[in-house]
Amino acid sequence: MQGVKRVYFVYPQQGELLVEATTIAAVAARDAGVEALVNMSQISAREDSDSPLARQHWLSEKVFDWADVGAVHVRPTFFAENLVIFGAATVAAEGKV
Repeated sequence: MQGVKRVYFVYPQQGELLVEATTIAAVAARDAGVEALVNMSQISAREDSDSPLARQHWLSEKVFDWADVGAVHVRPTFFAENLVIFGAATVAAEGKV
């Protein structure tokens, strides 16, 4: 990340290595003097979440915060492409979302 001022970090949802990837990115960003890092998290990221992936996102947020790289965590609720991916058949068959 040498020479980079701002970073966008997003990791695949099926990522059991999310915390490891986050840690590597956080160390590299801190060492390179990154001033801002946007982390794509998820709305359910909580310490006590029933979802293992949501807990991984919560831990990742903490790692970026501790790295002091100007982390901003985005916790989206819905992505428009999911409507096409997961809803197209229903829309076509029933004419409703």
